[in-house]
Amino acid sequence: MAIKICYKIRTKKKVKSVKSCRNEVTIYVRVTNGRKYDYTVATDYLVPLCYWDSKLGAIKDGVVCEDEAMVKFLSATAKDLAELKVKVWEDAKKYIEYPKDRLQSLINSDKLDAIKEGTKIPKDMLGYLDYVIKGMSDGSVRNKGEKYNSNTIKAWSSFRKMFAEFYNALSETDKKPTWANLSERTYIEFVSYLEECEYMPSTINKYIITFKALINMAAENELHSNLAPLKKFHKIKVKDEEQAARIYLTDEEIDALYKMQLEEGSLRCYVRDIFLCGAYTGQRISDYNNLTADNFRKSESKGYDVVSLTQKKTANKVVVPVLNSNLLSIVEKYKYNPPRVHDVILNREIKSILKELSKTVPSLAVKIPTVLTLKEKDAEQKGTVTFERDSNCQVVKARYDLVSSHTARRSCVTNLYLSNKYSVAEIMSISGHKTEKAFREYIRCSADTIAEGIIEK
Repeated sequence: MAIKICYKIRTKKKVKSVKSCRNEVTIYVRVTNGRKYDYTVATDYLVPLCYWDSKLGAIKDGVVCEDEAMVKFLSATAKDLAELKVKVWEDAKKYIEYPKDRLQSLINSDKLDAIKEGTKIPKDMLGYLDYVIKGMSDGSVRNKGEKYNSNTIKAWSSFRKMFAEFYNALSETDKKPTWANLSERTYIEFVSYLEECEYMPSTINKYIITFKALINMAAENELHSNLAPLKKFHKIKVKDEEQAARIYLTDEEIDALYKMQLEEGSLRCYVRDIFLCGAYTGQRISDYNNLTADNFRKSESKGYDVVSLTQKKTANKVVVPVLNSNLLSIVEKYKYNPPRVHDVILNREIKSILKELSKTVPSLAVKIPTVLTLKEKDAEQKGTVTFERDSNCQVVKARYDLVSSHTARRSCVTNLYLSNKYSVAEIMSISGHKTEKAFREYIRCSADTIAEGIIEK
């Protein structure tokens, strides 16, 4: 009997569209020779289920996908599988009864050879960090099979710039961090450096989280096994007075924004409408700035309107009931495909729009204490801008000047909480928060406001 080699997957999942790309499956190789032997061994290759042709036992031909990195990945994987099949056949024909452990060893060594022939993983911290960011960008480094989004790549690039400055600031060679000498001292020096540079505590915590993620990723790539110090890499405590004011817009302010007269088809009108999509759905800008007709449907059981989407940052699937008909009015005028605006432009324009609205809605012009970002501090020191301060020398800004794209999400979540109509679990199912602790840290209302709500109940 002739040796037969084919590929297969083991799953009961079915897909109807390319939208199921995140369902990745392991590819198995099956080697048979009549009744002599029949082996099925797992390879290290994973493929999105929707791109696998089970009948042919291969990656689908002529894949059409907007993700160029995915197309390249599929092409490279198909090539590797073809080469592996030849290697297995050449090896198997040498034996009357092919040893299964030899088949497994061949598959493992083939994968190692591919790694050696490809881009070598740098062992130093800065080099490895560059490798990770490049991989995030081209799709070769993924998070549970999912490509990293642009905001995550941007955050890692920001970390890289800061980390290089921290690394170079350590003049003594024995102090410069390596995988081997990671310790509590590394953490202390890292945090101390950020504090000396006057980074905001919330920003410091973001960098600590990224540093920990970098250490874990390096361990997974077998660059080190020094994970004990991670127990010391804890976030610092952030006091309210140490972070920029995070406001929310009230239901009345949001309604006034909706009724504000703006020229249809203008950039300002687009920005206002997109921002309101966030204020009515409670989603991040990466989600509410990318709504399409596919996200809107009727509930299967009750028939009411809902917005269904998979959050880009967390891959959580959420179904948001349309609680305000204004949302439908907005998307209907765009035929359920609202425009998209870059977040930098949205952040700039929404402040301008709300400043104009504050002439008729005075609450938007109320000045509240806040802190400056590192960029704002630098600008003030250079004399290019001056910030108003109160009698306690604390920076104060008008509420409209504190609004950003994320204020839309925060406003929705906070207003739902203050309405006393929905449980925390119900609101979390909309926002996508995984823990109640994270949720309660997120909502922006004072203890007095919460007490008033309890009394009104």
